[in-house]
Amino acid sequence: MLTTMLTKTLTKTLTKTYHAITKNDLQTLLDILNQSYQCVGPTVSEQTLKYSSISKLSQLPLGYIDQQRPGEYQLLHNTDSKDYFSITTGAQGVKPWLFKAQEKLWTVSKQDGRIQFNSQLTDEKPLAIMGLRSCDMAALKLQDQHFLQQQFQDPYYAGHRDNLFIIAVNCHRSTETCFCVSTGDGPEIKEAYDLLLTELEHDFIIQSGSSAGHEVLAILAQQVTLTAVTEQQALEKQQRLNAAAQQSRTLPDRPIAQLLAHRLNHQQWNNIAERCLSCGNCTMVCPSCFCHSEYDEPELDLQTSHHFRQWDSCFASEHSYIAGFHFRKETRQYYRQWLTHKFAFWHEQYGRSGCTGCGRCISWCPAAIDVTEELAILCQETSCHVD
Repeated sequence: MLTTMLTKTLTKTLTKTYHAITKNDLQTLLDILNQSYQCVGPTVSEQTLKYSSISKLSQLPLGYIDQQRPGEYQLLHNTDSKDYFSITTGAQGVKPWLFKAQEKLWTVSKQDGRIQFNSQLTDEKPLAIMGLRSCDMAALKLQDQHFLQQQFQDPYYAGHRDNLFIIAVNCHRSTETCFCVSTGDGPEIKEAYDLLLTELEHDFIIQSGSSAGHEVLAILAQQVTLTAVTEQQALEKQQRLNAAAQQSRTLPDRPIAQLLAHRLNHQQWNNIAERCLSCGNCTMVCPSCFCHSEYDEPELDLQTSHHFRQWDSCFASEHSYIAGFHFRKETRQYYRQWLTHKFAFWHEQYGRSGCTGCGRCISWCPAAIDVTEELAILCQETSCHVD
């Protein structure tokens, strides 16, 4: 897509070592990407971090940091800061761009007495998304497993996923709700990116992780100076260690999946239900949840109808409605379904838990329920059951 003869030559000269660019050079990278992609990056909107279309460096959250605690999310702005990527996460990551919150799947129409179905697969411009963190990269891998590597591949997700270009960013700080170290998913990003940025005080370390990333890096090398990384590499490592050390939340160091599967009658489910509002916020902000419902929307002429898919939650009573019967009716059952599926039964489906330690479910829970604290109680050696 971006290749020229000169680019091919430069690509061969670039090794997979680290390079450094100035912070202003990031604008040149954006210009290159916007020639072939719809470029999306973190922006500040409605007092949170939101991924939106970007073309200018000024649209990135310069000088902002996030403070996150159970039931609390706040952005603070420091006009003296020169950092573009100090905010760790917002309410959403890449998921809304690939697994859409609402999406038309097909249209059915009646023509000459015959029913015709037309798929609504979109022909969108390839997407380049900048700013994904280690927790979101791990969640993206889980979404890929669910939508692309099952017996039946989802063509709608695949259509958005094809030609996705990822510019990931290593975290140099953690918030109070982060626990990606405990899940094994961060803070360092090790794979699945096209380009990887690490922000330092005056510059960025940049490296490629794919042939597409190598190609873009070669084009960038034609327009800016890629300097060798010397002392920056030590600073990068120290930043990662600092970010990891800032995390105080951990998952129980016990076989969570096996314990949860045998503690479905634990008293703690009732204790959680007394606080839980069944709002579904935890599922809506989770970067790996994939539950959805489908519905039809007929036209007034009664000749055409549109079929949609939209996000759903296991906290909704309709989610458990089958053949005229709700088989989950209480809040304790909703929360138990979510937690046991995420931390126990995902292992059977995907070989790991569905949690990547982003902490969003803690920050965005209006009742300030902390999943790490609840798991610690549920996984204690002495189990408390109810009749």
